[in-house]
Formats: sequence, C-alpha cells, structure tokens
Amino acid sequence: MGRMSTVIIGGPTWAGHARVYRLVADSDGDGVVDREDVCADTVIPDPTVPTRKLGTNRWALVGHDGDFDTFHPKGKAPPRSFTIVDTAGCNAEQIADALRLGKGHYKYGLSTDAMNRWVRFVGN
Repeated sequence: MGRMSTVIIGGPTWAGHARVYRLVADSDGDGVVDREDVCADTVIPDPTVPTRKLGTNRWALVGHDGDFDTFHPKGKAPPRSFTIVDTAGCNAEQIADALRLGKGHYKYGLSTDAMNRWVRFVGN
C-alpha cells in the first residue's frame, strides 16, 4: 500500500500569493519516492534474506527502520553503513536477484562488496 503526501493549499500569505505543495508518491511505502525508486513493491524487513542468520559483514534489512543491519567483526565497526535510500529502494533479496548473487548471499545477507557494487550501479 503506497503513501502519498498531503497537498496543502494555503490561503493568501503575502501580497495575495498562495502556497502550493506538490505530491510526492512512494507507492510501496519504503521511504524512497517513486521517481528515485528502482525496485517496486519493496518489503521491509527483508522477507527472505537472511534465510539462516545474518553473518558478520553481511547486510540485510532485518528491522523496520530502512537501515541495513550487519554484525561487526570483533572490536571493529564496518567501514560504512547502508540505507534503503542508498540502495534506491531495494532490499537485500531484490539486490541479490538483480545481481544474480550466489546462495550464500541469501543465507547470510549481502556482502559489503555486493552492497557497494549495487550502490554504485544505482548511482548513490
């Protein structure tokens, strides 16, 4: 179910001008507007990734917040983070399908390399 922002047309403000706001559609409700959304019908959290458990330095949308989750190696944080905006509205399953990644990416989440390749591909 998509979301659409509300149009507010205010009365005269100054010198007879009215304020007009335009609609911004997010048809799948993932937080990425349709004109920037590469993947339709995105589900958050990821419905099938990981199928086993999220691995260290592996990425998937485990929560409902639009931030990709990972487990850090002992004592170290990953070099970066990823959001649904970075991936142009695509979850891990959609990215794995599009990049034709192997089974390990479905079992444990996407590798950092796969995430970086996708983000470069979508231009973010």
